[in-house]
Amino acid sequence: MTTTLARAPEGDWVHMDARTTLSDDGLGVARATLCDPTGYLGEVAQPLLVRKR
Repeated sequence: MTTTLARAPEGDWVHMDARTTLSDDGLGVARATLCDPTGYLGEVAQPLLVRKR
């Protein structure tokens, strides 16, 4: 997982708007935009490998 912050967080909470994209071969990426009460804060990205159980 990689987190990139544009600035230090402010306030008591951080909002995470997350989405996941998967391909047919089981590879994917989970991504999120981070915000706090004053606005845009940064991004998160995580590579995924999804297999059948």
